Amino acid sequence: MSTTLDAPADALSPEQSPRPRTVNPFWRVIRVLSSLQLTVVLFALAMVLVFFGTLAQVDKGIWTVVDEYFRSWYVWVPLQLIAMFGWKFFEFPAPNTVWHGSFPLPGGWLLGGVMLVNLLAAHLTRFKLSWRRAGIITIHFGVILLMLGELVTGLYAVESRMVLQTGEKTNFIDNSRRVELAFTDPASGRTVTIPQGMLKPGTTITHPDLPVDVEIVEYMKNTDLHPAIGGDDLDGVVSVFGTRHQVVPASEQPGVKSEREDAVAVRVKLLKRGSTEVLAERLLSLWQYANYNARQYMAVPVEVAGADGKPVQVLLRNERIEKPYTVELLQFEHKQYAGTSTPKDFASTVRLVNPNTGDDRQVRIWMNHPLSHDGETFYQQSVLLADSGTVLQVVKNPGWLLPYLSCGIVALGMIVHFGMNLRKFVDRRAAT
Repeated sequence: MSTTLDAPADALSPEQSPRPRTVNPFWRVIRVLSSLQLTVVLFALAMVLVFFGTLAQVDKGIWTVVDEYFRSWYVWVPLQLIAMFGWKFFEFPAPNTVWHGSFPLPGGWLLGGVMLVNLLAAHLTRFKLSWRRAGIITIHFGVILLMLGELVTGLYAVESRMVLQTGEKTNFIDNSRRVELAFTDPASGRTVTIPQGMLKPGTTITHPDLPVDVEIVEYMKNTDLHPAIGGDDLDGVVSVFGTRHQVVPASEQPGVKSEREDAVAVRVKLLKRGSTEVLAERLLSLWQYANYNARQYMAVPVEVAGADGKPVQVLLRNERIEKPYTVELLQFEHKQYAGTSTPKDFASTVRLVNPNTGDDRQVRIWMNHPLSHDGETFYQQSVLLADSGTVLQVVKNPGWLLPYLSCGIVALGMIVHFGMNLRKFVDRRAAT
């Protein structure tokens, strides 16, 4: 019997010696992106982001926090939030302590994007396509769909309102989160608007369609009303139930106790076209826009002489979105519980006419029974003074169906995954 010994590695010829295994750089990157350690770090950062985003609502509005923390690539978190949290829960540091400075934190879009890449990379490197993993793959597909739904909502969803008195008909809605500066010719009804993105302090806006040049002196994210003290020369004055009030700067409505939408205001100088001659300087606020305050307050329109000397009205209003259809309020109902002033039901009966589609219908809108038309949903939101009309919330969200689909898909994946494991368990028990 003979035995053949293997030659030592150093005795092998160059042709026979093992060659070092090379890994494609692309797959190296994919493996790093698919690591479980990265997944844990991302979830930890997400929890930290939610924590500080919640704290920030003590001083900032909900939508400001959403935009700055969750629908952004990064955010600078003030150290003052940590001081405030420490005092509220641990009584340290002192209540009046001010911590200056801030630190960066990945925003919601950045974290969500990297999480999506991490999940997809994990499927490329660790998960194999097989029936045994059908449940896990289905769950992950539902999660991906949920993340895409949030992206679509963040980019394209619009919340607006439509204000109608009984018998009134309109063909536009007011964007709840954006404003515009409107110049209207009372004689012709022609309106030229300056969008919110151009209302930056220190800028001067000129355009051939504008009757004047506009210098933006100050932009205020929110204002309030105080009793007016002084003569008729005060600007930014509105009448509230016969009492004059003046518009004054105010901090944002905090998200933890938001009672109303922020009333944006701008102070502008209206200049003669092509010159520095100041025709008027005015403080313009959403308080002066009837649809913002649900037709409660009265404000004298601000007028200025245009290029041809004719008067032009200036108004800060919510961004107006014109529609190819009209909505008419036929009847408004406000029912209360017997013997009390507690509201029982709000309902609006409207007529919607769309010449483009031939749609002409009468619909009753009340709680949990909205009107849907052309990708928009009309909800009953509130009521005008003396039950004279209604405020309808109008929501357009192209991604509204994705969360429902994703939740259904995740539920199906969990049933499949745990069902298959339950079956294995039962089979093993039966075999023993």
